Amino acid sequence: MSHMANSPLPALVDYYDRLQADSSQAVPLFGYSRQKISFIAVIERDGSLHSIQDARVEDGGRLIPASVTVPGQSKPPGRGINPCLLWERGRYLLGFRPNDENDEERRRTADCFAAFRDRHLGCESDIQDDDFTAVCRFLERWDAKDASQHATLAELGAGFGVFKVRPDLGYVHQRAKVREYWDREVVAGTGEDGAVAVSLVSGRTEPIARLHEPRIKGVRNAQTSGAVLVGFNDSAYESYGKTQSHNGPVGVRDAFRYANALNHLLADRARRIQVGDTTVVFWAGRSSAKDAEELFAALFAEGAPTVADGAESGKTVDRVRAFLAAARQGTVTDQVSDADAAFYVLGLSPNGSRLYVRFWLAATVKQLADRLARHVADLEIAGAPAGAPLLVLRGIAEETVPPKNGWPDRDRVPPKLAGDLARAVLLGLSYPAALLQAVVARIRAEGFVTGDKNARNFRADWKLAGHHRAAILKAVLIRNHKLEVPMALDPQYGDEAYHLGRLFAALEKTQEDSAGRDLGSTIKDRYFGAASASPANVFPTLMKLHQHHMNKIDNVGQRVNREKLVTDICSRLTRFPAHLPLAKQGLFYIGYYHQRQAFFLRKDEATKEVVNV
Repeated sequence: MSHMANSPLPALVDYYDRLQADSSQAVPLFGYSRQKISFIAVIERDGSLHSIQDARVEDGGRLIPASVTVPGQSKPPGRGINPCLLWERGRYLLGFRPNDENDEERRRTADCFAAFRDRHLGCESDIQDDDFTAVCRFLERWDAKDASQHATLAELGAGFGVFKVRPDLGYVHQRAKVREYWDREVVAGTGEDGAVAVSLVSGRTEPIARLHEPRIKGVRNAQTSGAVLVGFNDSAYESYGKTQSHNGPVGVRDAFRYANALNHLLADRARRIQVGDTTVVFWAGRSSAKDAEELFAALFAEGAPTVADGAESGKTVDRVRAFLAAARQGTVTDQVSDADAAFYVLGLSPNGSRLYVRFWLAATVKQLADRLARHVADLEIAGAPAGAPLLVLRGIAEETVPPKNGWPDRDRVPPKLAGDLARAVLLGLSYPAALLQAVVARIRAEGFVTGDKNARNFRADWKLAGHHRAAILKAVLIRNHKLEVPMALDPQYGDEAYHLGRLFAALEKTQEDSAGRDLGSTIKDRYFGAASASPANVFPTLMKLHQHHMNKIDNVGQRVNREKLVTDICSRLTRFPAHLPLAKQGLFYIGYYHQRQAFFLRKDEATKEVVNV
């Protein structure tokens, strides 16, 4: 078994070291960061301006800023004037800001440019590089009034820019002497406030980070400028005379490494999941377990593959099936390269300028596979539409809230429910108690199964919604209530609530057959919720209506078969209970779903039963 970190920061530091050793991964070195660059100021050797170039790159048919590694971290918050080295917004770099509206803003822009110029002139003799000297001459001669002559700046000047000197191809900040100077500055600045202590991550005595940089970006609904995972922004949280993050001592290099590793994960859609307001990232502790990351993504990440997506996605689905089947049989080592490698899952939620950890999972690949296999087995139920996507965590959470514009509304998923659901799946715990109640409420409000007219009125994906909800009910009843729930229709099942649901489905089908295509509504529209909660108040009336509907069916064989089915179901009931508790209501709905699926499959034998995974 590989070494396993017991908290997120050491695991992220290890991940950064792994990325740094991989030449194919673009992660910044200590003292550098990746920033979104919109324009390039191209300078001649004599310091005159050659042109302003658009640095953006095409992505999906649109232009976005280029990601470039630059010296320093993201721009600090606040209104102080704090110029960066050889990269900045147009306000600093050229003394130009497209949307300055008054004299005060224009004076501030002039002050920003002056500070930027003075910083570079002040270190020219220390750097002694020809390209850097050309930039200094440009900053001395440049008149900000000339900026308005460059149309590119009007569009991009609010973004970040960098320098190039003709005819060199690289950026000035990438020059060897510039990097040597910056590296000296970084080393000199690591202990600028004199705080030295034992880092909680490395266990070594070293300079401690007062602020953890770079800021974390990519957590949904967090500040766009970035948030911090470790931070103390009020004296009430400080102690022993220590300020800010000195209260949670982490070495400056450790802070840099974990923050960059986390940003790398958050920027990778293949390793990021959104469950409600919780942004989840995951990674393996060793590169040899990369295939486990791919399988995890196929199961839970956004846009999980379906058989209908094509050959490659079909192969991924087949591989996921084989992986989970092997996990259930205890042979997962046959499906992954390194079953003993550590595997980490981190759930983060926003809290103003800070982030908090919703959950943290550290397990081996095999342990996680066992939990996922159990979860998927609990969800397995007949009746998925052909080519349906895998039911991922996000999909489960979205079945607890009303749809928006005909589609699941992820913005309304309760944060606590989403976090508790992810913890339950990944840690092998009971599902949140609120999950059953929320899904039952949605069934009552919107309908349930394939062919349900009421469901069509609410959901554009109504065929899939019925299967998802039945699968969720089954999983909760199995895990939380220790019930044995069948995957498909089971006429011999031993619980009356299940057969009450079957009976309701049979009575509804009789009404449909009696009216043909002219049926505007069914008993379900009026009685479904009440029948599942208080059977004794509803079923006597439904049985009387059933006889009326039976008399209107002209097909004798159909009438006889339906009467046999209703009689068989009733033989399994001793009474109509006055009340069904929530778990029994779940069984009622599953019995209803199974019986409706059976009617559907008999009507169209070409439709195959497809389990969830």
